[in-house]
Amino acid sequence: MKKFRRILLRFLLSMPIIAIQIVWYLFIYRWYKEQSFILSVFVTVLEVLLILHILNARGTSNYRMIWLVVILLVPVVGIYLYIITGNNSTATFLEKRIRKSDIYPAPESLDIPDEPDEYRLLNLIEKLSKSPVTNGGKTKFYSLGDYAFEDMIESLKSASHFIFLEYFIIEDGYFWNSIVDILKQKVKEGVVVKVLYDDIGSLATYSISSRNELKKSGIDIIAFNSLRFSPFMLNNRDHRKMMVVDNRAVYSGGINLADEYIGKKITHGYWKDFAFRLEGEPVLTYTHNFCMVWNAFSKNKIIEPDLYKPETSFVNPDSKIISYFDSPSAKEHVSQTYFINALGGAKKYAYFYTPYLILSDELKNAFIYAAMRNVDVRIIIPGVPDKKLIYRLTLRYAEELSSYGIKVYADNGAFVHAKAAVIDDKICSVGTVNLDYRSLFLHYENNTVTTDGYMISSIKKDFEETLENCSPVKYRKHNIFYKIIFDAINFFSPLF
Repeated sequence: MKKFRRILLRFLLSMPIIAIQIVWYLFIYRWYKEQSFILSVFVTVLEVLLILHILNARGTSNYRMIWLVVILLVPVVGIYLYIITGNNSTATFLEKRIRKSDIYPAPESLDIPDEPDEYRLLNLIEKLSKSPVTNGGKTKFYSLGDYAFEDMIESLKSASHFIFLEYFIIEDGYFWNSIVDILKQKVKEGVVVKVLYDDIGSLATYSISSRNELKKSGIDIIAFNSLRFSPFMLNNRDHRKMMVVDNRAVYSGGINLADEYIGKKITHGYWKDFAFRLEGEPVLTYTHNFCMVWNAFSKNKIIEPDLYKPETSFVNPDSKIISYFDSPSAKEHVSQTYFINALGGAKKYAYFYTPYLILSDELKNAFIYAAMRNVDVRIIIPGVPDKKLIYRLTLRYAEELSSYGIKVYADNGAFVHAKAAVIDDKICSVGTVNLDYRSLFLHYENNTVTTDGYMISSIKKDFEETLENCSPVKYRKHNIFYKIIFDAINFFSPLF
C-alpha cells in the first residue's frame, strides 16, 4: 500500500505537465479541423520526410518498422509521438550533458593485437564504447547476491577516502539500511559519500523523505533523470549498478540494493543473481564513468584529481578486461554488437543467462546462425516470472529458438536475474545487460567483458550446476488466436 501511495503521489506531481501537453494537443487538433487543407499538406510533407528519415536511420529493423506503421496509420499522433520520443532526443540530450561533464581523461587503453579472436572482440568494444582495454586485476565472482553481501559491507567499512554508489533500485530494508548505517559513520570520519539512483527504478521503493534524511547526515544523493523533468522519460533509465570504494574495489553485476537480491525477502521464488568484485586498474574505468554521470546531474561536482590514482598496484597481465557503459543515444549499440560478434566468433559453445529474452531480428539471427554452425548454444531463463506478460514473450522467443536447436532452460522455482555470457572458455561477460530491447537499446547499462580465466571458469561452472535444476523449454504449437495476440504484443515490444 505504501508503494502504491508513492507512485500515485509522483504521478499526481507530474500531472500538470501532462495536462499542458494534452491541452496543447487538443488546440492543435481543433486548429487542424479549421485549417484542414493547409495543415494536411504540412502533415503529409512532414510524414514523408519522417518516413525517409526512419528508413535511413540506424537501429534495429523492428524498431524502425513500428514507427513506420504508427506514422502511416495515425499521422498526426504518430508524428507527434515520434518527435517527442522516437527520435531519441531525450537520450541525446542526456548524453551530451554527461559528455560535457567529462572533465578528466579516461584511463589509457592498451594497444593489443587482433589475435587471438577474443582480443579482436575487445578491440571492437573499445572502438564502439570509447572505454579502455586494460590488464586484468584481482577478481572475485559471486554466484548469488547473498554471497556478495558480507564482502560489500566489509569493503564499505574499510573506506578511507570515498564511496560511490550508482544503482537502479534502492529499497528501504535490511540490505539498504545496513549500508546506510555505514555511510553515516563514514561521513563522520571524513569519507566522501555519493549516491546516484534511478528515479523511476526506485519510485515505488525509496521515499523522498528517506533521501532527505541522508542529505541531512552529510551524504550526497541525487536521482538520475528525474520523473518531474518530463513524463516522457520512462525510458532512458539508469539501469547501472556499481559500488566503488577508494579506487581499491568495485562491485557490480545484477544485484540492486534491495532485500530480494540477497535472499532476505522472497518475491518471485528463489532469486538467482550474480555479482563480482574487481580490484586494481580496472576499477578506474568505473570511477571515471561515475564521476562523469554525477557531474552531469549534481551541483556538488567531483573535482579531486586524486580520485584517479588507484589504491592498489595489482596487475594481471595474463588477462585483459574492458568495462563499457552503454547508452541509448549511441550510434552503435555496444551490447547488441558485442553479443552478435561473440556468437559469430563462437566455435564450441555459447552460454547465456538472462531474465528476459526479447530479441531484435539481428540478435535472434546471430543465435540461430551460431546453432546452425553446430555451436552448442544454451540460455538459462527464469522458471518463475516477475512480470507475467513479459515472461510470455520470453517463452515465445525461447520456443522459437528451440526450434532451431538452441537449448533454452527454465530454472525451476527461481527467478533468474543474472546477466552473463561465457564463450568457448576464452571470454566472458557479466553486468546489467538483459537480452531485451530495454537493456539493449533504451537504458543506460554497464557490462564487463574479460578473458580472465577465473571468471570464465566460475561462470561456466555455475551454468553447468544450475542446469541440474532446470527444465528445457520446447517448441509448442499455438492456436491462431494466441499467435495473433502475441505477435501484436511482440511487434510493439521495442517501445516498452
